[in-house]
Amino acid sequence: MGFFSWKTADTDESIPAEGNRERKIFTVYVLCPDGTKIREDRYQGYGEFGGKDVYELFAQWNCPEKCIGDTKTDRILGIYLPSKHPEKIKYPIKIVRDPNLEYEQVGPSPACEFQGWFYEDTAMIEDKIISAIESSVFDDLWDRIKHEVKYEIEEYDSNLTEEKVDDCISTFVSKIEGSIYR
Repeated sequence: MGFFSWKTADTDESIPAEGNRERKIFTVYVLCPDGTKIREDRYQGYGEFGGKDVYELFAQWNCPEKCIGDTKTDRILGIYLPSKHPEKIKYPIKIVRDPNLEYEQVGPSPACEFQGWFYEDTAMIEDKIISAIESSVFDDLWDRIKHEVKYEIEEYDSNLTEEKVDDCISTFVSKIEGSIYR
């Protein structure tokens, strides 16, 4: 069983797992397409809300014809459905703090990048990366990368200007930074 969480659809807050020292837990509600609401007071981090597996529910909402009534199997289907068959998703997972909201009133709950638990570790790593980027630690590395990339690029296209090479490298670095901060 994996460890994961979401952000609330109404307040965009990470839903922390019980036992986490960084964030206080709070009551949330899974909004179901049929109008029912599942209350969870002490989320544990494993996808169960009010005794129901949210991925199993997700599979039942979106492809009931494929569900076999076995929690483990249906859960796996729910986990892989977004990546394998995004076109079949009519009813995304929606988790909120406000019990008065209805399913149609909010958008989907995005996945929590901290998994409801790893707040301190993630923040600490991001701070170290930012500090390193802002410091001179990467200056020498940047110059070496520019030199190597420029040499490699010029092997293929001698008409490239220094500015074009710098743009190419900047784009590459931006992609790396983007993947770090996802």
